[in-house]
Amino acid sequence: FVFSDGSSTPPPEIPVLDHNMNQLQPGVRAACLALSAIAIGLSIGFLLFTSITREKQVIKASQPLFLIMLCVGCLLMASCIIPAAMDDAVSSVSGCDIACMSKIWLFAIGFCVCFSALFSKTYRINKLFKNAKGFKRVKVTMKDVIGPFLVLLAANIVVLITWQAYAPLQWERTVLEYDDYGRPVSSIGTCASDKAAPFLWTLVVINGTAVILALWQAYQARNITTEFSESKYIAIALVFIFQSLFIGVPILVIVNG
Repeated sequence: FVFSDGSSTPPPEIPVLDHNMNQLQPGVRAACLALSAIAIGLSIGFLLFTSITREKQVIKASQPLFLIMLCVGCLLMASCIIPAAMDDAVSSVSGCDIACMSKIWLFAIGFCVCFSALFSKTYRINKLFKNAKGFKRVKVTMKDVIGPFLVLLAANIVVLITWQAYAPLQWERTVLEYDDYGRPVSSIGTCASDKAAPFLWTLVVINGTAVILALWQAYQARNITTEFSESKYIAIALVFIFQSLFIGVPILVIVNG
């Protein structure tokens, strides 16, 4: 028998395909889900504690409604870890498609709720103390300060719905390397969309506005006693957040590269 190379020597057998799909390791996934469960549990616990003790002087001075909003926002942001820990090792492609946009929804809405609550809470205290200095009697209700929260929340929802309708993130597996026989030996799965950048940056601007407003109100409340305003602790929390972004974003860029 003459083979395609013109000789009677049989070619070597094709080696067994060893395809490295670079999926999330089970231990890493378990750690992520455990941390998410802890954060969700703490958020629910503090929410229940605030609801039960809302009539106590310390909780009442801290404005229970906004404390509950903070708990809800933290719960939503912690929940986004669950879809972020999913890939095609534990879910179908359609399930991964759902997870891709779910994590954006959960994080964006949670972040908006948290920082809108911080802004509204501190703005209310600032308005009360500012009028008190002028010996003016004023009543600031929840309706008077909830407006910015509703505006920012509506803006987030509109952007997210538009993104979901026109350019949703979808699960894609990209081949990184082929063997000598043209078979894929290394690939990576990611959430991708060619038109996602405008929607992502719009969300960054909207929620960045919430952070700036919260910072400004916290700065104005810097001389108010901690019993009524937590501007010091708000500033510390924001420093930690920006530190995480400063370190985390470059690492993500390097890893994706």
